[in-house]
Amino acid sequence: MLQAAREVLDIVPAARFLFVGGDSVPGEGRQAHLQTEARRLGIADAVLFVGYRTDPLDLLNASDVFWHAAEAEPLGRSVLEAMALGKPVVVPASAGPGELVTCGATGLLVASGDAHELVEGVVRMLADTDFSSACARAARQRVVSEFSAEAMAEGTVAVYRRLLEG
Repeated sequence: MLQAAREVLDIVPAARFLFVGGDSVPGEGRQAHLQTEARRLGIADAVLFVGYRTDPLDLLNASDVFWHAAEAEPLGRSVLEAMALGKPVVVPASAGPGELVTCGATGLLVASGDAHELVEGVVRMLADTDFSSACARAARQRVVSEFSAEAMAEGTVAVYRRLLEG
């Protein structure tokens, strides 16, 4: 993601990047490594590592585009949260996030591990505000209709009804 951020900055110099989350294991040093890498790439001034936060929705609300590059995410709760808030999303076509997004309708899907496609997707969302707004609206509607508490309850009741009917 940091290499992709470097490439986005080459195209959109005013872009800024927010990395949320801390080390999975205390003392792991992963965040420190990423900060060092950002300095090495010359993008440290454009990247903010905020660590673990209790207000991720506030941070999502402050964002123009949500991008997610995890290749083995089982569901992608953070992707659903971004979609629910009406944010344009760019995610890998693999695993859970790839199943949540309809490419070109509710967001953009990119090949897993392909930093260039990730860059193209993020730049498109930033540059084409009509497209990104339409995707964001459709994504929010999908979350409301398919992933809300009401939709989940209705789906569960429907399963029980089918089971009871034989």
